[in-house]
Amino acid sequence: EETRKMTELERISEEKEKKGVFTGRYLINPITKEKIPIWIANYVIMSYGTGVVMGVPTQDQRDFEFAKKYGMELKNVINPPGKEINEGEMKRAYTDPGVITNSEQFNGMDSEEAKEKMSEFFIKKGVAEKAINYKIRDWNISRQRYWGTPIPIVYCEKCGIVPLSEEDLPLELPMDVNFKAKVISPLATNEDFYKTKCPKCGGPAKRETDTMTTFVDSAWYFLKYPDPKNTKEIFDKDIINYWLPADQYIGGTEHAVGHLMYSRFITKFLNDLGLLKFDEPFLRLLNQGMVLKDGTKMSKSKGNTIDPREIVDKHGVDVLRTYLMSMAAPDKDVEWSDRDLKGIEKFLEKVIEIFGNLGQSHKKQEYIQSITQKAIINVTKYMRNLEQNKALLELTTLTNEMVKYPDKKSYKILLMMLTPFAPHTCEELWEMIGEKPFISTQEWPKPDKKLINEKVEKQEESIRNSIRDVKNILELVEKKPKKIYLYVIPPELEYYKNSTELFKKDFKQEVIIQSSANPEYDPENKAKRTKFGKPGIYVE
Repeated sequence: EETRKMTELERISEEKEKKGVFTGRYLINPITKEKIPIWIANYVIMSYGTGVVMGVPTQDQRDFEFAKKYGMELKNVINPPGKEINEGEMKRAYTDPGVITNSEQFNGMDSEEAKEKMSEFFIKKGVAEKAINYKIRDWNISRQRYWGTPIPIVYCEKCGIVPLSEEDLPLELPMDVNFKAKVISPLATNEDFYKTKCPKCGGPAKRETDTMTTFVDSAWYFLKYPDPKNTKEIFDKDIINYWLPADQYIGGTEHAVGHLMYSRFITKFLNDLGLLKFDEPFLRLLNQGMVLKDGTKMSKSKGNTIDPREIVDKHGVDVLRTYLMSMAAPDKDVEWSDRDLKGIEKFLEKVIEIFGNLGQSHKKQEYIQSITQKAIINVTKYMRNLEQNKALLELTTLTNEMVKYPDKKSYKILLMMLTPFAPHTCEELWEMIGEKPFISTQEWPKPDKKLINEKVEKQEESIRNSIRDVKNILELVEKKPKKIYLYVIPPELEYYKNSTELFKKDFKQEVIIQSSANPEYDPENKAKRTKFGKPGIYVE
């Protein structure tokens, strides 16, 4: 009798005390032939499966509490990997995956794998059938609140529950209600709204005073975006089926069992009615992570929040925007860092510095244009995969190279790819280099693979390696060198000489570059050891 008065929600609650009555009867396990006692328990419900379940106290917390309460024997069937459970020492059920035990031929199996094997075994023995149980409950869409969509239902003493006719829709909220009245719902305080006539028999009736929960509205708002001004019908089918379903949905994981699920309900319902040609509202889902401070979610109560207005006033909105998109993959939680924020500020300062260097002459156009085309390919791929942090790493690398070798054509491409991150900065620089109209109206750049030059990129890599090798040698030389000689193979000679400015920036000593085929000065025959990408080095 006590259980009968409990709601289903109360019965399945883990907090409620587990109670039961032994029936005095037993079942025989068809595999082990053991006697299994039959109990009536308050937490087992008829709406799930057959209403009869096999209790496994060591692997289910509710069963564990029930068994402990009534002194039942515990028999463990899953051990944690590398560990054996002692039933007499158990304080609570072990509910994680593990290794099967006390289960005859299934012993030693992974518990997840064993589920399938056991099902096959029972079916083959003819003692079980495979079935799927859905944990679906009725969707309670009503609330005892004023603000919400009125429910177009009336209650007639003669006809019962009667829906309004289409001619009486939409049903609008009354303006005159008393929010302080001690009634079930504010709508009940307006008698002109509450008391009405039955649409079916014309007799006296009362309106439903609950309103629909906001989840109902948020479950299909996206269907109005393509056709927002249509007041004659729910939407124009041709317009909706042209623009939707949405390509991408971005939201928190908490929406998975709320808004997202209801959106699917509504979409499938409208698809069944023939109003939509699609039955899924969103093609791709991204659950974004959270920004943490001091290892925890930002909260005013914890005093660990960041005021974005202060950041904008101090560093600018583009710095904040770019930093947030660079912190990590968008689906990961990430720790706020003032140091990294300053790093992004320096990065954008470098982008501006390139503008001031555009008048400088150098002979590395082929190289900078080649890596720019590769950057277009990589950044495009990362942006399509919503990996903005990787895209920014690519743009940072390109910026560092362009500071050394400024090139207007490549700079324009850099600004276009950086615009989603730092739109204000890029728009200003776009105008400063004489480009019109706005950069925000430009098409995303497409790579010109003809400009990709692997040979030139390898030559540039060999230059960097040579600088590193020279630095290593200088660390070993006790005396301060006067001159540095580099002996390179003839095909690389011109490229190395075009990199003279780069060597000057890295070394205070005079750097002399000669052909390994006929060096003018080579006292230790270093030229003979020269290879492609590995010049001979002599320090004097």
